[in-house]
Amino acid sequence: MKGSFYVIVLALAFLQCQNPKKQGSSSSEGELGMYPKDSLEWLLLNVNEVDVIGYDIQMSMNFSDKSASYIIKLINADRGQIADTCRPLARLVFMANGTILKEADLYTDPNCRAVVFMDDNRPTHINVLSDAGVQFFQRFLPAKGMKYTEEDIRRLEEQAKEKEKKQ
Repeated sequence: MKGSFYVIVLALAFLQCQNPKKQGSSSSEGELGMYPKDSLEWLLLNVNEVDVIGYDIQMSMNFSDKSASYIIKLINADRGQIADTCRPLARLVFMANGTILKEADLYTDPNCRAVVFMDDNRPTHINVLSDAGVQFFQRFLPAKGMKYTEEDIRRLEEQAKEKEKKQ
């Protein structure tokens, strides 16, 4: 009797391995629901820092306090969708006092204006990125595939130092 039980359990385990569920592909993101409005409001109340980390670009930005709230307000409470060909521009990391509360992928292309919320690197919700959000991120993040040269980075660092001296 025990031997039959083990054979059945092994067979079920084998079958599950043979038919993995499709997860996290861009086509399945059409099936995702929106990140709820009350959850966005919770982020607004609790997040005091947002990191924006570019995927294919050598750039990251950090926003704190009121700037972090501004970033969250760029996300609409409407359900978004993206085309299968879309790739994220950056990762948004929402934090409170250094602790990561939530992460999301940022899409700014014309057919892909969205924020895809993630849990364990798997998409869970998708919301529309507002027009202001698209303009904001396209202004600060270079086009996908565009890389900063060392000269560009040096120039940006010098500009930041000059700006600090003026303040």
